[in-house]
Amino acid sequence: MRGKRTGEASPAWLQRFAVDGKPPQCFRRISVETVFFQCARALLRSGLWSAAAARPAGVPTAGEILQALTDGGIDGKRYDVELPARQRTTLY
Repeated sequence: MRGKRTGEASPAWLQRFAVDGKPPQCFRRISVETVFFQCARALLRSGLWSAAAARPAGVPTAGEILQALTDGGIDGKRYDVELPARQRTTLY
């Protein structure tokens, strides 16, 4: 396992993750170096980008992610509009 232990978390850090006013006793901070954005079925099954689901504030759409990863090479808005039909016809 890579990484290092940095000691106890400050109360301010713990408060950032409070639920119903209760901070956790600990938390794990993870730095992501690489993301493989390739499993369309997993994305679909997660429901995170479902029109029926309320996407949490700050979570980008799949198209926005791809547009950022490709430095604008993929039109994110177009990708998001076309995604549901593409999933229906190509995933199963």
